[in-house]
Amino acid sequence: MTKEKQDPTNYKDNLAFFSAYTLIVSSESYPDIERYCWTQQIPYIRVHSNGLLGFFRIQLQEHTGIWFATCCHHAYRCIVVETHADTPHDLRLTMPFPKLQAYSDAINMETVDRTHVSAVVLVIKGLEAFKSRVRVALHLI
Repeated sequence: MTKEKQDPTNYKDNLAFFSAYTLIVSSESYPDIERYCWTQQIPYIRVHSNGLLGFFRIQLQEHTGIWFATCCHHAYRCIVVETHADTPHDLRLTMPFPKLQAYSDAINMETVDRTHVSAVVLVIKGLEAFKSRVRVALHLI
């Protein structure tokens, strides 16, 4: 069965078109499609990138309890456990909290074995080096 090619500007006229799919991925924000996918329990992924920076948003209703999945003719019993906290976590690596900044500042990358340095500290140090190079390049210092 072939699917008809739809004009993306007329998606509001026929939202039921999306019910034929098990996953919708979009690079634009379509609130009507997001709401439809939510009510129909269709996973919706919104992706956006700008150069090396990007984000994605996954809209999926929470699953609870036990369900069965099949893969390659084998049945698997899956237990879905809620592992996320009530509040989202943000490392705020571009503006670290004072204790994290102090911890990062206390580590001298010239004398320490880098295999024993936390990845968060490596990212903070890398961002600081990048910021200083940009300031010099833009003559902000």
